[in-house]
Amino acid sequence: MLCDAPLVLSSLIRLGYGEDRRVERAATHLLGLVRANGFPCVVSSTSKGFHGPGSQKDPCPYANLLMLQLLAQEEAWRDSQAARMAAETLLQLWSQSRERHPYLFHMGTDFRKLKMPYIWYDILHLADVLTRFSWLRWDERLREILSVIESKADREGRYRPESVWQDWKGWDFGQKKQASRWMTLSAYRTLARLD
Repeated sequence: MLCDAPLVLSSLIRLGYGEDRRVERAATHLLGLVRANGFPCVVSSTSKGFHGPGSQKDPCPYANLLMLQLLAQEEAWRDSQAARMAAETLLQLWSQSRERHPYLFHMGTDFRKLKMPYIWYDILHLADVLTRFSWLRWDERLREILSVIESKADREGRYRPESVWQDWKGWDFGQKKQASRWMTLSAYRTLARLD
């Protein structure tokens, strides 16, 4: 699935296999899946026509986010047409967050809650990925996303999780009562990329 394959490739690249022909071939295949409205919900042909809960002509927001995360890792991909299309898709969805929810991915109240780690479709994950593309530096929609995040800092400039999953309760971002050092570091690292 296009919401799994980019994660596997990202991991392989981080482990030093970025120049392996199989990884390059897989990445080329994934890049070729982009359409004018970003990346669709795509699965292996062995899945016999499965697609998520949406129209096949719609982009899959999560696939676009994960593909951008992959494309950010290699300089040659960072300025690609595929990266630009995926980023534009996500930023358009942000601008139309009240009206459009392809594949049931909303950018509403829950999306805007601060949560970690970066494995879900949420505002911190989106900002972390989009800020890796310098050509988005002056995009007003990205600036709006960052201002929503900045507005959530406490008086000391720290960030407290607003949504947690019990599987992460042992981590400092797995609770909502106090600021999280990891979340604060992550938010500042993201915000600093555009300063």
